[in-house]
Amino acid sequence: MANVLADALSRRLFAFIQQQYPRAFTLLRFNTVDTAHSPLPPSFLGTSGLSTAATFLLWNGLAASTRARSTPVCSDFATFASSRCCHPFLASETLLIEWVAAQHTASKTYGSIKRDLAIIKSWHIGLGLSTVVFDSKRLARVVRGLKQVIGDPLPIAKLALTLPLLHQLLRALPTVCPSQHNCRMFRATFCLAFACFLRSGELTWEAQGADNMLMVGSVSFAADKSFVTVTIPASKTDPFRQGATLAAPAIQLSTCTVSALDVVCRSRPSSAPLFILEGDRPFDRSSFVATLHQCLTTCGIKPSAYSGHSFHRGAATWVASNGIDNDTIRGLGRWWSKCFHCYINKSAADRAATTKAVLYTNTSAPLSLDTVTWRDL
Repeated sequence: MANVLADALSRRLFAFIQQQYPRAFTLLRFNTVDTAHSPLPPSFLGTSGLSTAATFLLWNGLAASTRARSTPVCSDFATFASSRCCHPFLASETLLIEWVAAQHTASKTYGSIKRDLAIIKSWHIGLGLSTVVFDSKRLARVVRGLKQVIGDPLPIAKLALTLPLLHQLLRALPTVCPSQHNCRMFRATFCLAFACFLRSGELTWEAQGADNMLMVGSVSFAADKSFVTVTIPASKTDPFRQGATLAAPAIQLSTCTVSALDVVCRSRPSSAPLFILEGDRPFDRSSFVATLHQCLTTCGIKPSAYSGHSFHRGAATWVASNGIDNDTIRGLGRWWSKCFHCYINKSAADRAATTKAVLYTNTSAPLSLDTVTWRDL
């Protein structure tokens, strides 16, 4: 019954937007396409005021997933504008300010409101409307007031999954996965995620034909099986899908990526999905994270502190703890900036040791009360 009501409400809302704001509706109704290059909707072509070639590029300037995520936000904004007898596109300064206040009343976080404002601005860009109002100083002050009132807490960082913990997870897998097929798949993904600093989204897929799907043909073994290369077609740090080829060495440990992938790839066609669950079910993110959490629980570890990002964070943390330089860490994790520092967890003991080394090593220096001092600029 809940699904029926939700569907009816959605249809009513979309019909309302189509009637009142036909130009905005051309974006809403085609936002569920999930391909690397979305086909150009004819109605969007008719409202863009551009040539077919230019409109195609404009449409594909946003990822299909981004368009899909923006749909509910703009639907809600259009409904809010209608309740105040205003047109959402082009939005006025007053409408945006009142909308921010309404979001605050609805207990939305500062971060989500900022994100939703950016989505509404993006729609204005797509419709060829002015975005000057989004640079309004009064709107900026209201948003700053929102931040002062409710704050902007940092997200809760997930814990790092390091090599010792990976060993425990692999020992727990047979207990968690009664299916031998699924056990092999998760073993290979756990080992590969750690060895190549991968995020869960670079391993999982939701439907056949997804642009980020790894295939058996994505894997290539060295002639002597001393290492394996895996070509990642798309990732968070590769928005233009240039792809990246990663390498993992063969090691004499249970966490060996080469041996785990060899088992998965053996006697399978290159066109087959590299990771797939029993019964030809998608190797989706929810299954990946659920199995990870079950393994952690089996190991007696609280699972809520870990996520699909924990392998990525864990590899960086483990490498840093072994004294590897920053440039090497950045290269291995495919980071283009210094943001990789955010992925390296340091324990309180490590920080205390650092403080001891830099503050208390020289304990016999003479007291100096010189009054003449200067700063290096």
